[in-house]
Amino acid sequence: MRNLLFAVALVCLTAACDGTENAKEQETGGGTTEKPTLSEEPSPQLTEVQTRGKKLMEMSTCPTCHAINEKLVGPAYVDVARRYDEEADTTLSYLAGKVINGGKGNWGEVPMTPNPQVSQEEAEDMVRFILSLNDQE
Repeated sequence: MRNLLFAVALVCLTAACDGTENAKEQETGGGTTEKPTLSEEPSPQLTEVQTRGKKLMEMSTCPTCHAINEKLVGPAYVDVARRYDEEADTTLSYLAGKVINGGKGNWGEVPMTPNPQVSQEEAEDMVRFILSLNDQE
């Protein structure tokens, strides 16, 4: 089991740190370089900031490890939204810090890779989208 977790973490880290599509090509046998998306159509209920956050996530390596409604390597976004209170003063900056700096231990043993290329404002927009999922249930 420990070896399996290590292998999954290694694949995720490789995909997240490799600025190209090579990891996805290797995973699928090289046939496609299409990135996974969070959904086909943006939800009409999203604000402009939430829509921007969703697009930023789709253009990043986030879909490699996360999906909206299902756990992949990392937790489903709906589970993150349920865990954190949108109204808490520190939630936005705390979770944005997790996006930028990564972390380990909040959702199991597999670490979340850091995303230092993401600005604080971009990370906060991403978190606003994730937290908005509580409103759509």
